[in-house]
Amino acid sequence: MVSGGFPIAGDYLPLYPEIQALSVAAEADPAAWADLNSRFDNRAALEFYRELSELPPDFRGLERASFPGHDHEGMLAHINEAVPSVLAWFDGLARAE
Repeated sequence: MVSGGFPIAGDYLPLYPEIQALSVAAEADPAAWADLNSRFDNRAALEFYRELSELPPDFRGLERASFPGHDHEGMLAHINEAVPSVLAWFDGLARAE
């Protein structure tokens, strides 16, 4: 099980607008933009997330569940919201054996 927002497992279509808005907001603040770009290439990151957002959610062939409204840290901080889905998934695996 993977919990969080990892590019290999998530659907980025609903997340990309927020990622783009955060980038635009950072760019509007010269100090924040300089800090961001000192750590990594923000344009490359945006392109990476844009490409992920254009892929069909099931192209990875993984079972997954999304919890809209939670980013990486938000999902980890509210993991209790995911527990019922995860337990039901584990039950389904056990029945399949």
